[in-house]
Amino acid sequence: MLFAAAYKAAGVEVVDGELPDYLPAVLDLAALDDGGWRLLRENRVGLELLTRALQAQASIYRHVLDAVTAMLPPAQPGDIAAALRLARTGPPVEQVGLEPFGLVDTTGARR
Repeated sequence: MLFAAAYKAAGVEVVDGELPDYLPAVLDLAALDDGGWRLLRENRVGLELLTRALQAQASIYRHVLDAVTAMLPPAQPGDIAAALRLARTGPPVEQVGLEPFGLVDTTGARR
């Protein structure tokens, strides 16, 4: 499920310039609608990657991710492998929630 579609299906509008994949916004959606939980489950790999990065930095924010992921089904070995692969290769070319900002090329320049 796409982030924007999940908000639309729940009748929720993202405001204040937040991107629809902004974790606090997704958590707000999850508090209101199962679509938010579906997004969290579908993006478990990204959450695992973020968790590992926060753990490596000994960030106090790692506890937030620990709490969120504790509410999700356990990570599978494939999830961890996919997170590590994502860390090595970077995110896909498609960017979530950038429609109002114009087209973005691979260098990040606005068109």
